[in-house]
Amino acid sequence: MMDINDINAGAEIAKNSSEALKNFQAVIESVLGPRGIDAAIIDGHKKIIEQYVARDDIDEFTKMAFLSSYKKTVKKFKNCVSVYKASIPFIEDDAKPQKVEEDWFDFFFDKVEHTSNEGVQMIWGRILAGEVNNPGKFQRSLLHTLSVMSTSQAELFCSLARFCMYEYKGDDVHPLIFMSTNEKLYEDLKIYTHELLNLENLGLIQCDFKDEFVFHKKKLLRCGNHLLEIHGDPQNADKINAGNVRFTLDGRMLFDIVDDSCKRYRAEILDFVISKFQRRNCRVLLDGKVV
Repeated sequence: MMDINDINAGAEIAKNSSEALKNFQAVIESVLGPRGIDAAIIDGHKKIIEQYVARDDIDEFTKMAFLSSYKKTVKKFKNCVSVYKASIPFIEDDAKPQKVEEDWFDFFFDKVEHTSNEGVQMIWGRILAGEVNNPGKFQRSLLHTLSVMSTSQAELFCSLARFCMYEYKGDDVHPLIFMSTNEKLYEDLKIYTHELLNLENLGLIQCDFKDEFVFHKKKLLRCGNHLLEIHGDPQNADKINAGNVRFTLDGRMLFDIVDDSCKRYRAEILDFVISKFQRRNCRVLLDGKVV
């Protein structure tokens, strides 16, 4: 039974909340239970630990190993509980925690038990909620990628989010990065070719710095409250050269949980992207007007 003080807040919330959240509480308890440390040991068995350490028949190395293992176990469990608590505000009324594979939960908490950074725990919490709300949404490949990403790689991915535009109809998102023709400009923004390749190696993006990824004939994109309509180059089979980067499925899923502040509308980026399409001999309309 999961029984640690840090979980009480989550349990109290669940007690007076939707059935879905109560079910979520129960499922997470069953998953984390084997990882937990009984509260009696944490809060009431300090004397037993002290007596163990004071024994003369146990060598110092064994005592140190015992204490180290104990502290690590408690820390890992508290990390898991923190991520669980971070997920609670994002649980929807129609969440389906019982439909999430138990193996997925095991794999997930194997990754988050080593995460102590509060900001990163919030990201993991949103992933946990997203999977419970929509079972099967987050693949284990993304969980593994997040567990090995460096802070600088995470910051770079968030920087890419600033240059993204949405399909007018649909859920596709396009990072419009014209690296091959504007390398110095992007370097000033701390976006480097070799670091983009590192994100590609992580399986989050695909890069093509020799050519560009292409749309065909016409593309409608959303940027903030604006509608961008791009028509392909009539002298090049109506192709729309659209930069050197695109998301993989895992990258698209990660984009969903990037903080909204990274994705907010920026007029200067819209103007820059329009100029790139114009230089590629594309006709561009902004909110129905030719620019």
